[in-house]
Amino acid sequence: MFITCFGVELAKKLLGKFTNYTPTGSNQFKKRNAYIKRGKGKPKPGDVIYFYSTAKGRIGHVGIVYKVSSSTVYTIEGNTSGASSLVTNGGGVKKKSYKLTSTYIDGYGSVDYTVVGDNVTPAPAPAVPEINGLSDGDEGTAVNEMQELLLKWNPDCLPEYGADGEFGSETKAAVKAFQKEFKLTVNGVYDDATRIKLVAYTSPEPTYEVYTVQKGDSLWKTAKNKLGSGAKYPEIKKLNGLTSDTIHTGQVLKIPKT
Repeated sequence: MFITCFGVELAKKLLGKFTNYTPTGSNQFKKRNAYIKRGKGKPKPGDVIYFYSTAKGRIGHVGIVYKVSSSTVYTIEGNTSGASSLVTNGGGVKKKSYKLTSTYIDGYGSVDYTVVGDNVTPAPAPAVPEINGLSDGDEGTAVNEMQELLLKWNPDCLPEYGADGEFGSETKAAVKAFQKEFKLTVNGVYDDATRIKLVAYTSPEPTYEVYTVQKGDSLWKTAKNKLGSGAKYPEIKKLNGLTSDTIHTGQVLKIPKT
């Protein structure tokens, strides 16, 4: 996005090293003393927001801030979903919002836009092919993965060849059937809209619910209230990677579903 708006050289000045590994991205701001930890300062529109993933045990998601109020930060994120919780692999681009105190937030990369100046010509938008995604005639691992998902949706949709890694007439018919059922454009092309819907439909339901710790909660009390038995609290510790019983107000816990 930064390259599209400002070109490669200015994007490097704004972000530092280009990387798809979020800990490295946040470190570029930390090295320049331009990183605001949650609760240590207020972000501004245009800043890069970094999220801490308890599942990964590190910073594991990123977005951009487009608005800030007295208590809330508003973001645009890729590879997420519209759920109110932190989603680090959702397959979509969404506008979201969080309390400034949310424990999902690790901090913000404060972008110094003064280096841009007033006369910036945006880089040309990349050419978009008329058809994106997989289509009739394609083959390989990506096709095989798509076919496996289609079989999760309907085990009978590829009766002759199964997941063979070849996008032929049978696979095209299966894609069309899926698109028709979910009211997508029926073109037999495994485009972004079809992929997002298929991944979402076939993703397993989480085995936990999310709970925000309230004032006065203990781990034992939380387990008793949510699971009906405080004796199950070791499950909560294991699921959240806790090494002690210490929890704090506002902390987000994964609670095993009963």
